[in-house]
Amino acid sequence: MQQCANCKIQFSTKQVLKSFWFGYNPIKCDACQSTFSHTFRNRLITGACLGIGLFLGNFIMINSEFGLDSRLNDFNYRLLLGFTIMISFTLLLSFIAVKFLKFEKED
Repeated sequence: MQQCANCKIQFSTKQVLKSFWFGYNPIKCDACQSTFSHTFRNRLITGACLGIGLFLGNFIMINSEFGLDSRLNDFNYRLLLGFTIMISFTLLLSFIAVKFLKFEKED
């Protein structure tokens, strides 16, 4: 994970994830009040996390079979399973992606 260019204090995971998931908000260093913004690479990493999560959720939803009699119940279970897996994998990948995010200092 990246650290502040001025005071060399490492950004917290919570601080980076909040900035990452809530519209790429700039990160402020707690010690020296320097402001850092996301790079284009971070946006690509976010797109990859979302794309992989969506793909896996849809893949599981389409290929799962429950063997229920009612088609409506079968679809509801598939949909619930797909959304659950999609959200889980997207969050897991975002926690892993925090290590690879880079920031540049704003003037």
